Amino acid sequence: MDFESNSYGGIRTMKKVMMYLLAIMLLLPVIPHASASNEKMDSTRSVDRPSFLTSVSVFAGSGDFEAWDGAASEASFRMPQGIAVLRDGSVLVAEGKNHLIRQIANGQVSTYAGLILKTDANGIPSGGWNDGTRSTAAINAPSGIDTDAAGNIYIADSENHAIRKISTDGTVSTVAGDGVLGLKDGAGSEARFYHPQDVAVAADGTLYVADTLNHAIRRITPDGQVATLNAPSVRAIEVAAGYAVPAGDYADGKLAESKFNEPASIAIDDKGNLYVSDTGNHLIRYMDLTEGTVTTAAGLSPGEQPVYEQGALYAAGGYADGSSSEARFYSPRGIAVTEEQGLIIADSLNHTIRYLVDGQVSTIAGVPAQFGQLDGINGHNLLHHPTDVAVLPDGNVLIADSYNNQIRELEWYKLPGDLPENDQVKVVFENQIIPFDAQPEIVQGRTMVPVRALSEKMGYEVGFENNERTIELVKGDVKLRLQVGSRVIAAENVATGTQEQLEIEGAPYIKAGRTYVPLRFFSEAFGADVTWDGTSRTVILREIATVVDKLPQADRHSREATLNQIKGTVWISQAGGSLRYRAYDGMSLHHGDRIITEFQSSAILNTVDRKDELTISENSELYISNLSNAAQVKHTSLVLWSGMIGASVSPLIDSLDTFKIMTATAQTDVRGTNFIVGIDPVTGVSKLYVSSGLVQGSGSGTNQNPVSVYPAQQLSLFPGADAGAPNLPDIVDLADFISQASPAVIEALLKQMKQVEQENAEMLERMKNAAAGSDPGGNPYNLSPYELDQFERNLENLLANIAKQALDQGKLDKDKLQEIIDEANKKLNNKIDINNVPPLQLTEQQRQQQELQKRLEEERRKKQQEQDKLREQQQAQLEALKNKLLAEKERLDQENKKQQEAAAKRAEDLLKQQLSDAEKQKFEQQKQELDRQKQQQDAAQLPQAPTPPAPSIPAAPRAAMPMASIVSGAVEPSTEIELTTATEGAAIYYTTDGSAPSASNGTLYTEPLVIEDNITIKAVAVKSGYTSSAILTLSYTIVVPEEDRPEFAEGYPKTYADTLDETTRIHVLVQTNQSGMVFFVVVPRGEAAPAAEQLIEGLENPSWLAYYRADIAADREFQYEVELEETAAEYDVYVVTVIGSDGAASMVRKATAIAPPATD
Repeated sequence: MDFESNSYGGIRTMKKVMMYLLAIMLLLPVIPHASASNEKMDSTRSVDRPSFLTSVSVFAGSGDFEAWDGAASEASFRMPQGIAVLRDGSVLVAEGKNHLIRQIANGQVSTYAGLILKTDANGIPSGGWNDGTRSTAAINAPSGIDTDAAGNIYIADSENHAIRKISTDGTVSTVAGDGVLGLKDGAGSEARFYHPQDVAVAADGTLYVADTLNHAIRRITPDGQVATLNAPSVRAIEVAAGYAVPAGDYADGKLAESKFNEPASIAIDDKGNLYVSDTGNHLIRYMDLTEGTVTTAAGLSPGEQPVYEQGALYAAGGYADGSSSEARFYSPRGIAVTEEQGLIIADSLNHTIRYLVDGQVSTIAGVPAQFGQLDGINGHNLLHHPTDVAVLPDGNVLIADSYNNQIRELEWYKLPGDLPENDQVKVVFENQIIPFDAQPEIVQGRTMVPVRALSEKMGYEVGFENNERTIELVKGDVKLRLQVGSRVIAAENVATGTQEQLEIEGAPYIKAGRTYVPLRFFSEAFGADVTWDGTSRTVILREIATVVDKLPQADRHSREATLNQIKGTVWISQAGGSLRYRAYDGMSLHHGDRIITEFQSSAILNTVDRKDELTISENSELYISNLSNAAQVKHTSLVLWSGMIGASVSPLIDSLDTFKIMTATAQTDVRGTNFIVGIDPVTGVSKLYVSSGLVQGSGSGTNQNPVSVYPAQQLSLFPGADAGAPNLPDIVDLADFISQASPAVIEALLKQMKQVEQENAEMLERMKNAAAGSDPGGNPYNLSPYELDQFERNLENLLANIAKQALDQGKLDKDKLQEIIDEANKKLNNKIDINNVPPLQLTEQQRQQQELQKRLEEERRKKQQEQDKLREQQQAQLEALKNKLLAEKERLDQENKKQQEAAAKRAEDLLKQQLSDAEKQKFEQQKQELDRQKQQQDAAQLPQAPTPPAPSIPAAPRAAMPMASIVSGAVEPSTEIELTTATEGAAIYYTTDGSAPSASNGTLYTEPLVIEDNITIKAVAVKSGYTSSAILTLSYTIVVPEEDRPEFAEGYPKTYADTLDETTRIHVLVQTNQSGMVFFVVVPRGEAAPAAEQLIEGLENPSWLAYYRADIAADREFQYEVELEETAAEYDVYVVTVIGSDGAASMVRKATAIAPPATD
């Protein structure tokens, strides 16, 4: 995922911060300097060796949440989970969400193994279980991956609860497990696992498995025997009153008595012993197989044990570097051993990469508690939920940057190979030695360097004046002037026009004809990281491309959110964990938690302290990335992976609090208040719809800077290579919005009608005051009075149009909708009549922008179809196999549900053993209450069904919404429109009378539709065994081809002005090539040009001095005259002609008239 910002700010580009850094360097108290004798230099930080300096860059992945093969920079991943490096140097990536193994080789990404069985209603693939060739094998949420000495590949196939093998001949087989979860030792398929997340291969071919939800480390011998090495956990907790689930535990000591909490990764050291990332305990454990013991390698002080709060599956995480006992982690996941027997750790919820070596833990990538996508040197790069690491042959490290959907590379900094080995002070910029014709020196504990050599090496321009006593340094927009012997510096930013006089402690001086300046000031003022390597006596300078501010430390105790009004089946997983359990009303959530809604399910998420309300639509996956409180400022951020959410956010206009909703390709910064964020299931385009308040949206493209989106507008944010176009909001496309929105989101929005009306009225008042000059900042778009009038009418009619579209598309029952409207009308100033709804008004420019967005989306849709078609062609012969595997998957799903129920029952029994009789009775009462709530949730999931389905029967898949060969918009007569659906075998029914189509209402689509008149088409895909698709709504307007449009004769229109009895008369001469009508307005010169529809409709505008309309015959000059009551020196006349009274219009033409000078 490509985020341009971290969790709550903190990123600034270098160009914008040069002056800031300079001021900080000069104004902050000078850090005490070490003397030359102790071999420390100029307050730069000291490291044991330069190898702890790193940088991070993208190795593969565009950041799109897709499964596209191709060039490494253009290919896409969905939450990569595991990485392995093969003997030939190529890289394998285990993709949990795509259910594939991908290969990166020679700058290309390809599918190495696995196939996608189908995609759900949101375009998310489904995995399965099948042995065979690499192209016929099916995998289900693969995670950890490793290779043996012979080149065989082993995979932790998490959702198949199995360990798989890809042999060197390309055969995929199952080493152990039978697809059903459980905890059972034995040979091969007799053994059972529960969501294994990693596998590691020892030198003798023994496999070690992190069996995550069994909280166990398992061993598989070369002959296939599976054994459990540690003790099972017997801890059970109540995640809600009356609801018990199994949980992991902690114990060091003898191997057979040790306990873990969701171990996620294993790495083998050179002794054959195991490091284990004990994710739920936030620890690194060490399993000495020779001694038969387990110890905590990092994350706990001696004698300390993890602390579990009531109802918590996991211990409390933290962050700290230092000794292994001082260090703290937050959901550590993938680990890898380096050549020097250090341990690289993907510290997922700290969004960092840590390095444990020689008993010390250091952060080598990412910034703790800040997340995002940013390349750069350590301290100034960002990751988002890294899940695995792998060491390359050259020692560099690959990172599965899961939530950025990328593979990143961490590169260790290396000193130049030709660095002299002597006691002199050396200066290195990046990997180049800077030669000085005069040596740097230490004066009063401060490193001084000759200014020219260092300046020119770093790309600065250096100038000298006043007999070389004045030095001018220039880079970009920043200019500094230093005086020899003076501690005063003049700093100027040319771009902003700002100037400052600043003072430093160390003054420049001249020695032996060379001008010396302080090294630290000089380098860091212009954005370089400075490090002193004491071993080689070298100052290392590295450029900071983009600065990441160190933000105030957030309170580690998350703020609270609750889940309410659950309909259907909703699942929760706690921060960093793998266990998923059913949600019930009133459950508390915190940052790091994840919410998943099933088909025809929904829930409302409320922040307890701020009272924000978010309606989570069906088929959605939402991750709470931040619920923190730093320096009394509340930060809320959420990541939407699929589906849609409707938000009603408490106003932030006068608050420092932040609220963000992100997707894989976009980010919204909210100031208020009612808006919707959704992801198109086919194109992956993120969409923002605003109904009230102000929301800022930005995408991942280089041109996609943040833009403000106002009520009745939408913003489409394209992923990857398609994100190059600038962000441009346009009038909301209601048909498109409603087709993607769930009933829950629509209903929640309509229930906020009074609040929406009130907020929009306040915004409109501010904009009107700004237009009148009384509130300069209230009209940031500088809307004209006409545009404000249009904006006001659209705001008044927005919710009515949403309600009508919801009714037309069958999203809400008519009686239910009328009930909502009747209740709202009791409070609304603008009453809603669902039978009389004026459409939203669009100017020609707005219509063109809307059409442009539709064309871009259609291009994206076609690109996705090409990818799907290519994959289908590659797997064309596998259709029968896919159907077989889907049936097998359904069988396994049913069996695993039974096993999960059995595990829950065991957890309940374990919990009851700890309760008194009175507590047991209370538990049973609470459990009965949850059972009643579950029945209500299931009943609400399928409101049209007479009885809810049995819990063991999965929801029917949903047919894919039809797609049109040409999106809605202006078309020429006789244009043919083709309708298709991605659901094979589905029939398409359509209507043209505004009613909702279905198999019993509408016409069966059999051939292209020919458009001859303005028309609205509604289409639905229907297939037996599937739920009907969302309704596609298309609106087409007939336009006349350019060659058939009316046009003015050459030189026309013409104008002149005269005066009669102190009245100014404007004469307009017009000649056209077709008969019809002519419309024109007279305005003072320089006023904005009106659109054609404004002229034709005669909409009032205060800037119009005169308006005229008349008939006109072809090929004859006609002269029209208007008299003006107001006078001006010069006038613009805008003219348009139309065939007949409502036919095609010409372009608007302008002529200028100059009034004759006044005479006495």
